[in-house]
Amino acid sequence: MMGEAANDCTAQQLIDVAQWLIAEKTFHTNYIHASMYRKQMELTSQLCEAQKHSEHLAAANTELQERVATLTEAYAALFGEAMNLAEIKQYKPTTFHNSDPQWCARVVAAICRSE
Repeated sequence: MMGEAANDCTAQQLIDVAQWLIAEKTFHTNYIHASMYRKQMELTSQLCEAQKHSEHLAAANTELQERVATLTEAYAALFGEAMNLAEIKQYKPTTFHNSDPQWCARVVAAICRSE
């Protein structure tokens, strides 16, 4: 059957069909390559955006870690001051005019530790 159709065609008609098939193949190949290139550019763009977002998040994370470290130091200092005040209150003399030398020495030591 196929042989009969080929026999009914002239050589030029067969060449024309072959050239048309080659042109169609080339068109579809170019279309596929163009689509692949567009998709590659789209994915590259998304990757760049994701990298920028990741860098922004890393910078924000670093800033937050620095804030946490500062707050931790501040809380430790406050806790130390609270401990010093508790120590001073514990050994506080009974009357205001009573100047106990040991209490004064403890107060001075507590103040020195807090500085």
